[in-house]
Amino acid sequence: MYHTHQASAAENSQFNLFVIGSYICSLVYWIICFSQREAERQEFTPQMQNLLLAMAGVARADREALARRTVTSAQGRRDS
Repeated sequence: MYHTHQASAAENSQFNLFVIGSYICSLVYWIICFSQREAERQEFTPQMQNLLLAMAGVARADREALARRTVTSAQGRRDS
């Protein structure tokens, strides 16, 4: 978008240097990130397991209640 609205060639060359520099910086960043060793996986603590199971149970109950409500409202519209 900048290139379509450029004012002069001098501004364009400065902008191109900025683009090249930012590309090189991001490339170096990704090289550093991918060269790091991944942290070892750890098991969940019992407290975290209980929390996740509780959240899953609530989500399942909400999903079932929503499905029942959807079926009930669809039957109500059909009966009308």
